[in-house]
Amino acid sequence: MASRDRNREAWWRDTADTLVGRTAELADVQRLLADGERLVTITGPGGIGKSRVALRTAHEHELFSQQSVAVVDLVSANSALMAERALLDAVADGSHVTAQPLTAAVGVIHDRHWLVVLETCEHLLADVAHMARTLLATCPNVRMLATSRSPLGVPGEVVRLLPPLDVEGADPQAPGAVRLFLDRAELADREFTADETVLGDVRRVVRALDGIPLAIELAAARTRMLSVAQIAESLSPGRLSGGSRGGDVRHRTMRRCLDWSYQMLGAEEQAVFRRLAVFEAPWTLEAAAGVCADGVGVTADRIPEVVASLHTQSLVTGVGAGGGRFRMLLPIRDYALHALPEAADGDEARGGAPEELAERHMRYFVGVAEDAERQGAELDPELRAGLDEQGPDIRRALAEACRRGASEALRITAALSGYWRIAGRLCEAEGATRFALATAPEQSTVTRARTLATRANVLAWTGDLPGARRVAQEAVTVADETDDVSARAYAAVRLGTVVAPGDPTGASALFASGIDSVEEHGDPSLLADALVGLALCRLWQGDYREAADLGSRAAAEGVAIGFDNVGALGRWCAAHHALVRGELRRAASLAAEMLELTGADGVEPTNEVDRFARNCAAEIRIVVAAAQGDTRTALAIAEVAVLGGGGTLVPMGVAAVVRAAGFAQLSSGDLAGAERSARRLHTMADNGLVVIGRYAHEISAQVALVRGDIAAARGHAAALATLAVTLPNPHAAVVSRIVEAEADALEGDPTKAEGDLQEVLIGALADGLDVVVVAALEVLAEASTGRGAFQRAAALLGAADAWRESHGVRRAFAEDRRRDRILAALARSGAVDADTWGHAEAPMSLAAAVRYADRTQGRRRRPDRGWGGLTPAERDVVLLAAQGLSNPEIAQRLFIARATVKAHLSKSYAKLGVANRTELASYVRQAGHTNP
Repeated sequence: MASRDRNREAWWRDTADTLVGRTAELADVQRLLADGERLVTITGPGGIGKSRVALRTAHEHELFSQQSVAVVDLVSANSALMAERALLDAVADGSHVTAQPLTAAVGVIHDRHWLVVLETCEHLLADVAHMARTLLATCPNVRMLATSRSPLGVPGEVVRLLPPLDVEGADPQAPGAVRLFLDRAELADREFTADETVLGDVRRVVRALDGIPLAIELAAARTRMLSVAQIAESLSPGRLSGGSRGGDVRHRTMRRCLDWSYQMLGAEEQAVFRRLAVFEAPWTLEAAAGVCADGVGVTADRIPEVVASLHTQSLVTGVGAGGGRFRMLLPIRDYALHALPEAADGDEARGGAPEELAERHMRYFVGVAEDAERQGAELDPELRAGLDEQGPDIRRALAEACRRGASEALRITAALSGYWRIAGRLCEAEGATRFALATAPEQSTVTRARTLATRANVLAWTGDLPGARRVAQEAVTVADETDDVSARAYAAVRLGTVVAPGDPTGASALFASGIDSVEEHGDPSLLADALVGLALCRLWQGDYREAADLGSRAAAEGVAIGFDNVGALGRWCAAHHALVRGELRRAASLAAEMLELTGADGVEPTNEVDRFARNCAAEIRIVVAAAQGDTRTALAIAEVAVLGGGGTLVPMGVAAVVRAAGFAQLSSGDLAGAERSARRLHTMADNGLVVIGRYAHEISAQVALVRGDIAAARGHAAALATLAVTLPNPHAAVVSRIVEAEADALEGDPTKAEGDLQEVLIGALADGLDVVVVAALEVLAEASTGRGAFQRAAALLGAADAWRESHGVRRAFAEDRRRDRILAALARSGAVDADTWGHAEAPMSLAAAVRYADRTQGRRRRPDRGWGGLTPAERDVVLLAAQGLSNPEIAQRLFIARATVKAHLSKSYAKLGVANRTELASYVRQAGHTNP
């Protein structure tokens, strides 16, 4: 059975196995499901046995059909979102929450055969009905079995009203009601026996209780203290008020039985019984003592004995085989919560007033959250599962703290920050931090700083970068005011996460400071986050070697503590290093490892951070497939990654897939598709993901070149050059030069094309950008044919061909067209034998080809004036100066001497005809050389 709560599952199985007197009803429900009915709802009043019939049905369905069964316990759900989370937890079997749990659950079920049991729906009828309609419409092989006091009202729903147990029959033990009483009486008292007189009294009891199973069980539990005759007499008409005269007779009967059971309790038992109803989820004896004991009327040492007494009287139920947790069945909890207000108010003097009880509950679960943090629960699967189980009560405590405007709200959110991060519960964290910050006192405390930092992290992950930045900066301010080292480190790392997509240089400094502090004071999960954040900054800056090294370290730190999505992102950095070197097999292997770290094969993760890592793995797989020439597979992976499983909240994950899809579309010659992908990336870049702008301009430039729109291509190349300086990113700079060189070649200026490329080839080779070096060699080969250097063109193309063949890297559509043009030119020239040119001698290595290209280049004809007269180095300096950077700042950014900056500016002023920085900035702006 696919359920996260194994203790609760054991309880469900136990209660289902003790079903008595429901043979006909079970057969009826099983027949309906076997006949293909997709939604069967079992209805009836509280205590009639709906859950037990449904659970036995589910248990037997799983045993005999070998199909997946998910039991969705909705007792503690108080909203549509919580109901959908319960569904997702049940079907995902250990996965965590997303902001779109219903959509994610649909992605898990999809076309598989499932029986989904929606247990206790009456308090959320409209919301559960919507959930059921969605499953029916999108999951063709799903079937549902619901329990509710009222039908869901969904088209196609088959409703079965569960009747009371039979109280009459010719055989004195044949009626189901009688057999149930006898069964439960024997459980309560092993020496219980029934002669004819006792059986007569049993029949009187079950008739008085209208055959309602729960009422019968409560009465039977009393046989340890009372004879059956005494029980029958106590339940006879007129002995009890019977509660409200309104409503269904069976509701009144159940209320009358609960009144009777409650009145037979001692004062201490009554107090504990009322107070236990405050728990939303199953509770331990320790929790009961912490919340229900008041030190006056009920002491903590009395709790175990009182709970044991309530258990023997069936007023509380054990959960799981171990018996360490307890709960109240819903009808009993409803009675304790709502039917005894006067009794609860009268308990005020003894510490049982509702307000005082709510406060004790709140403080206890604040302690639970903080103890879990101290024990490192976020890194321990068992402790993390304990937080999952106690989630409803922790959320109730948080709601109570927010209602009171108490600082305890921030204590809870601060304590749960690591749990939410590792569990990927972004939606829960967003709502909790928002309400806690809005209601708690505005004081500069460690808990406030940590909550602000947590909220900033969530907002960054989900795409609200402006909001995230504001909150993160406030977190840093508050942390600085507390002078708490750990809070300052936490805030710095979260601010780094926010800043990184727009300013990787600034973010790098924040991550580095966080790493230094964390290594000194210890916080393994924050260290892993900081390391992977720094690795991503290096990736976005094109420093692939350091990104891979940092990523490997982050992966080791993350996996060691069960932080698998950090392990996946560390491998993502290493995979990009493999891609730029043309190591497709290694990149594919790393992508496979990423998938293993983020969930079972074929099952979409429901944790948003895992989904982001999955999208990053998809990006690598798409690029590898496209590079191998299998663009159909590449685009199929992209479609599943973006559309399958409900998508992702994390924009960077979407951007990674869209970027890869754009290159796959370029590879296949789908220019319209590539253009759409580029537009989407431009929008993301404009919305704060500045690092994505590089890919947007690169794809747009390639589309423009293929279409022959040289002006547009140059515009995108200029934007790439600007980004290359501001990020900084040498890879983007090289791509910009390649675009410019190809534009020069297409416009008939091959010598200028050669000059542009030759200046960057050596640096690209040194940086390990082998894929880019190969592309540049091919552009150089075409430029060489343009100036009649056919032997040179053949040699450079031969080196590129050899590298591609050895690495299994196929040409994209535009690259194939370029190669065809080169071969045609060689054939026309007659200077090179077109049939043997590539086989005359062993091809050169990339390093040898770069040296050969440098040795055989044509003379550069650079104009004396204007933008085209600037050297690449002069352009870099001019662009930064136009942005307002000082000479020292430019020198630091470009890693050159200040005197060199001054010399470049002096020469540039003369070539551009400007006298100062103001005129320089105006020239650059009017000429359109700034990033749009």
